[in-house]
Amino acid sequence: HSHLCLSGQCCQSARGLCLLQLSSRGALCTTSCLTALTKQDSSFLVDCHSVLLQCVACSCQQVCLQASWALGNLTETLSLSPLLSPLYPPLLEAVAAGLREKEKVGCNLVRASGNILRTITEEVLRTCVSSVEKICVHLCKSTSSGSMKLRWNACYACHGALSNAAFVSSCASSVDQLLAALCSAVVECKNFKVRTNAALAVATPLLYTPDQFVRVWCAVCRALLLSEQLTDFSEYKLSVLLRSKLCWAWFHLLSVLTQEALDAVEEACDRPALAGQHISDYVGSLLREERAGEGGTDPRLGEVRRALDAVQSLGTGGYLELQCVLKNVTDLT
Repeated sequence: HSHLCLSGQCCQSARGLCLLQLSSRGALCTTSCLTALTKQDSSFLVDCHSVLLQCVACSCQQVCLQASWALGNLTETLSLSPLLSPLYPPLLEAVAAGLREKEKVGCNLVRASGNILRTITEEVLRTCVSSVEKICVHLCKSTSSGSMKLRWNACYACHGALSNAAFVSSCASSVDQLLAALCSAVVECKNFKVRTNAALAVATPLLYTPDQFVRVWCAVCRALLLSEQLTDFSEYKLSVLLRSKLCWAWFHLLSVLTQEALDAVEEACDRPALAGQHISDYVGSLLREERAGEGGTDPRLGEVRRALDAVQSLGTGGYLELQCVLKNVTDLT
């Protein structure tokens, strides 16, 4: 207890120095960054929030960089404290402004934006629509440009946003933009880690419009084919991981398939039979892992079976290629 009190006093002193001396601000940001991860005290987090917003707008690049790093940790902690959601609007405004800065600052703020969008409520969203739209435009751009770390962080931030039902239902235009950018990344990016994160993100929503479903379905099937292409054998394990996540995405899409989406995808998309062997291999590997284990059902196999039950109840109509793939998978399971 005495250690925590001393820590709080040190942080309060540091905050005071920060407002007076430029040279102290970078050190404070580092202190705040480390403390924000472990300190759940609301008053501290509010003070930390106030100071970091000033520092992230500082003209000194080093201070701005350290503040953006600290904001990533602060937003992670705030996401665990729903009562502090009123702090989000000024944070989103600062993030939207800061994303225009140099790449290292932007990379940290992309992480912060993902933390916020993952937990923001519909009520708070209504108060900061403009900032959220600006951030989403930047996330779309960042999935395909800049360093691989920036792209990876952007895909992860998109995953956070798309996992939030309030965001998906309130920001339809932004959801369209994010899914389109992620579909491009999962097919076109040369980096396997970025593509893997994009694959996880496109398969996050529990509800898609027919147009969104067609876009994501076709991208996943295309990405499965392209995952075979290797320019460096040292990336083989990464390509295997990518295929695994893409197959998981494929079954996720089946689990949320609607008749409207099925009709649309049958008309507009590449045939899934092209990716059928990868799907069968994925299910076969899960079954082998389960048999080699010590009992219990692999949760991924549970997801496969739930997806098969969902699509069986719907039926696949005249979509013969999909029927063929599903038959092979059902025979395996």
